Amino acid sequence: MTVGDSHMKIGLELEYWIAAENGALTSADTLIEAHEHAVPECVDTLIELVLPPAITRTELEKVIVDSITELIAIAADNNRLVVPLDEIIVLSGIRLLMVPKTTNYSTS
Repeated sequence: MTVGDSHMKIGLELEYWIAAENGALTSADTLIEAHEHAVPECVDTLIELVLPPAITRTELEKVIVDSITELIAIAADNNRLVVPLDEIIVLSGIRLLMVPKTTNYSTS
């Protein structure tokens, strides 16, 4: 971002377990090598998608959907499953937000 630039870019990092078709956790190495936004995590059964920054919500949504769709396709080609670390919720109209199960978002 340059001085005087009024637009803030938002990038996301999404983490997933990689499992074999039988549900057992398995190495994410093949998927990391095949996906441009994938990087290794602290254990070899986790994968992190580091998404490029976006200015608009529409642009960010497209990057999220495209990256996850590509990751799922690569996983399927390698007989692997992509599993979110925790539940997926919808918050402010944006899907694919992972939150701990202990988080309480009630407004009361």
